[in-house]
Amino acid sequence: MKTRRSPASEDQAELFQPDIGRFHRNAPDTERKAAIAVYPRTGTQRRRVYDYLEQRGSRGATDWELAESLHISRTGVGARRNELMKEGLVKDSGLRRIGPYGLKGIVWVLR
Repeated sequence: MKTRRSPASEDQAELFQPDIGRFHRNAPDTERKAAIAVYPRTGTQRRRVYDYLEQRGSRGATDWELAESLHISRTGVGARRNELMKEGLVKDSGLRRIGPYGLKGIVWVLR
């Protein structure tokens, strides 16, 4: 399995992007297996995130709102949203909304 190093600006924890899945350099076997197991669903999840943001229009959604509405883990939503950002499809709206723990979350919208 070949791997390539992600750009340093993306993540200082040095993520690997193997042919199947994505995991940290010193990831335990459970993280590696989970990344491989979820890989077939990432395209579908990415589309669901895109479609939800399209539906929301200028109101957008935070990662917490996406996760709750789409029944995808918060970390899964963040990963799919990051992929859409890298493709130039999603951007930070400049707005913030209070999330479930009283912290402000970025409101994401389509470009």
